Amino acid sequence: MGDVDRAEASARALLDRRGWDRQAAALASVARAAARTGHLDRAETIARSIVTPFVRTKAMLWVAEAAIDAGARERAATLVDDAQAIGTSLDDPRSKALTLGLVAAVAAKAGRRERAATLIGQAEAVARSITDVNSASSALVALVGAAAELGVDRAEALARTITAEYDDRDKALVTVTEAVARTGDVQRAETTADSISAAYWRTRALTSAAGIVAEAGDAVGAGTLIARAHDCAGAVDRVELRAWSLCAVAEAAGTAGDRDLAGRLVDRAEADARAVDARSSLMADQQARVLVSVAGTAAKIGDLDRAEAVARSIAVLAQQASALAAVAEVVARAGDAERARALILRAESLSRTPDLEVQLHLISGLRAVTEAAVEAGDLDGARSSAARAEAVARSTSGADDRDGALASAAGVAAVAGDLDRVDAVITSIADPYTQAWALLRTGEATAGAGGFDRARTLLGRAASMARRAREKDFQRARALGSSIDSAAKAVELGRAEAAARSGKLRRAARIADSVRRTPEEQAKVLVAMSDFLVGKGALERAGRLVARAETIAEAIRVNHVRVDPFEREEAVRTLALLAEVAAKTGDPDRAGSYLARADSIAESTTDAHKARALVSMAEAAVATGRHDLGRSLITRAETAADAVDNPYTRASVLVSVAEAAVRAGDLDRAHAIAEAIDPAVTPEQQALAFLTLTASPEPSLRARAIARALRVADWHVSIRELVTVVPEARAIVVAELDAVVSGAEDGERGGR
Repeated sequence: MGDVDRAEASARALLDRRGWDRQAAALASVARAAARTGHLDRAETIARSIVTPFVRTKAMLWVAEAAIDAGARERAATLVDDAQAIGTSLDDPRSKALTLGLVAAVAAKAGRRERAATLIGQAEAVARSITDVNSASSALVALVGAAAELGVDRAEALARTITAEYDDRDKALVTVTEAVARTGDVQRAETTADSISAAYWRTRALTSAAGIVAEAGDAVGAGTLIARAHDCAGAVDRVELRAWSLCAVAEAAGTAGDRDLAGRLVDRAEADARAVDARSSLMADQQARVLVSVAGTAAKIGDLDRAEAVARSIAVLAQQASALAAVAEVVARAGDAERARALILRAESLSRTPDLEVQLHLISGLRAVTEAAVEAGDLDGARSSAARAEAVARSTSGADDRDGALASAAGVAAVAGDLDRVDAVITSIADPYTQAWALLRTGEATAGAGGFDRARTLLGRAASMARRAREKDFQRARALGSSIDSAAKAVELGRAEAAARSGKLRRAARIADSVRRTPEEQAKVLVAMSDFLVGKGALERAGRLVARAETIAEAIRVNHVRVDPFEREEAVRTLALLAEVAAKTGDPDRAGSYLARADSIAESTTDAHKARALVSMAEAAVATGRHDLGRSLITRAETAADAVDNPYTRASVLVSVAEAAVRAGDLDRAHAIAEAIDPAVTPEQQALAFLTLTASPEPSLRARAIARALRVADWHVSIRELVTVVPEARAIVVAELDAVVSGAEDGERGGR
């Protein structure tokens, strides 16, 4: 059990770096491995310990399948019953449909076909109730596999009802083709595969069917399917997809015993993989993934030397580690334990080398520490954290990845106010597009800290660099240029608001008039002006702002009838701001009129837009002292948010509702909203909802909120609130981040 112990410990350690989702996936894999090696008790214990409900049911069902194979049918039945209970209790319809489908598949394998049929019917009904077409179709794709356990006719009928965009129907028909192949009907398998529209998925179907038929001993049928798959693979347009297709055909040919054809196909697959344009980090990673497939295929057809050579040639270290591990598995099965051990050691050392995702997590954590230090007035601590962020970025492997990390590190330096470091980091970025992006982000960060003049300079440099980047990547650079223009406008409006809040009203008006503004942007400047005048007791001057507010409101009266829900949402936000101006300047009737009009527009839009619009109104009501109205609007916003079908959008909107509830002083409601967000689907959003409670005056509530957020999502989501609420934790967090960086660097040196 030593290997299982170590694997479980490694999986649970992922929580510190990656959060519940990755720990759950890793533990599920460990549970499956333990079950397949006969350790059913340990496998079940691990599976049941997984926090994420959907992943827990998958792991339990994997253990149930192993129990069926081992003859432990009573254990399997209990696991299936418990998994069904979890699936039935899930709120998210997609997760519920997928879980019930998985339970149905295992029930069918256990011989409980009637129960399986009932479950598939329930799962299909849930899937078809999902209003988002693509989410519904992806759930139906998963159900096709379960339906295939009960018969290919039912599975095919279900697959052909899928009408969404993308490749969902093709994916489902691949599953049907495989199910037909298991019945031995080669002709029907070929016919089913031929009905698949995309050449890539058609190839996948034919090669899978060929492998199944070959393993059943039908060499002639396998040869027919392989020949068809060979033709289809050549018709795949995208070079990386063609390489994957050729690998699949090669594996099928190897399974059928045609080593010569398999070897030639691997040659072609590797050539296509090397032809992938890997100049961008995204495509470099894509090329690496294709080469992992090539290496694995070479190993499976018995060409171990070539497999190892291809694996070692992969530039992306994490992918090289995956390829070497796959080759090691085949080498071990071939009986060469010493060579397999050497490959595993190399893969392990590479896997400890910091990849871009880990580096960006570290830099994100250091940025949060920097922000907290600045807020606490600890400028030396802020600059120290910025220096650490730069060191992490410069340790990143690969030029493209390093550029991306340096761009993030420049943002940390901007937050710290370390302008010399900002310049040094940005000028060391080689890629013009990434440098322009870094200048944009640091300009925004600098403006956020009130450094508007410096931000204008940075954005000017960003625009110049974006023009240079157009020579290499016109479309992306043009889009970046638009973002820079928007940021520059936001900086000018920020300057106007800052001038207004400091009493320089004429300057504020002059700056604001120099840029083209939306009604909402005009309203924000008016709010800043009214805040200053009311604060100074200049109520008569403040009252004159109402005329400007009415002019803006009249423009909305003309435009708000447009169908676009985003425009309607913006109209509500603007009217809410104008209501603030009117209330603060002593005109409550006008404020009420603006809110009534905003309410009318909010009611005319859809759920997510409606919820966000109502939140804007609630915040305006609370800001002007109308707390009862604010709470009433928050209740309506929560109801609208609960009606949103997409779980990710729903969670995001609920975070906004929770924030509004906290501002209204309704901490119990905010806590209830946070509890209602499903951590299995949107852990980061639930964490953000809990973190809204750190505004509470009660220290114990703040501490509990941070603890819950740390439990449900990645640590970097909560780190800023942690070091702000618990200042003494800052030094501990920095020390822990240093330890992670040092460990990663040690792993990298060991890998070399």
